[in-house]
Parts: sequence; structure tokens; C-alpha cells
Amino acid sequence: MPRPRQAQGRPDTPVVPAGWAGAHSKVIDRATATASAVQIGPPGGTSSWNDGLGRTITQPASPVYVGAAELMLVSDTARALTVVEDPIKSRVYDVTLPYAASALVAVDHVITVDPADPDPMLAGRTLTVLAIERGSRRFSRVLLAVLLD
Repeated sequence: MPRPRQAQGRPDTPVVPAGWAGAHSKVIDRATATASAVQIGPPGGTSSWNDGLGRTITQPASPVYVGAAELMLVSDTARALTVVEDPIKSRVYDVTLPYAASALVAVDHVITVDPADPDPMLAGRTLTVLAIERGSRRFSRVLLAVLLD
């Protein structure tokens, strides 16, 4: 039995149009406009002891990005890491930013979530950028960030 003929498309017609990323990035920009408010910048700054949390809190250095971001939990370690004999749980999050807004973000930058965030698990917390997803066919920038408890 002969195979049915398949359409091959028009020659010299791009599968993905040239303005695809720019057109679709507007959808992500509208979605992140109602997301969490964050600041992203290099680690460092001024440190002070917080009696309520029982640990030192570091105020971040000048941010390279201030705006909205979508934060979604990717993995939650069932086994805690041990750092100087203290158990510390880690959670990895996808942090989605508008594509153009992420040009200055780098690995090891810190993401500080606004203290007024509606998610009490993230409000006022600080995550560290582990990796930045790259690619030419993207209309948003996704950062992988870790939250240590």
C-alpha cells in the first residue's frame, strides 16, 4: 500500500516567522504584570542580625532588575542538606521574566521577593540564580533559582 503524500510547505518560507519572539513576548509580559514583585542583583550588601529569624540577613546590593516575575516550584528536596551541622532544605524554582528584562541577570545573582507577596512561603525570601535558560526561540527568560530553608 503506498504511503499518502505529505505536504512539504512552500519552499523558502520560514517555519517560524521573523517577529515571532517579539509578538509572543507581549503575552508573557501581560501575564507577569500580575505576578510577584522581585529585585534581582549581585550578592552582597550590608548584613545585620535578625532576632525574629535567628540569623543574619543581608540587604542586597543595587539591583539590575526590579519588576514582576512568575515563580513556580520545580523541585523540593525530601532530604535536607547539612551545612555546619544544621539541616537545610532546598527548593528549586523557575523564575520567569520578560525576555528583554533579563539581559543583565547572571548566575549567582540573588532574587529578593517583595515582603508583601501573596505567597507566604516566598514573601521576603531570597533565592540564588543557579542557571539561566538560553535559546534563540524564546519569548521569555527562565531562571532556575534555589531557595534554602
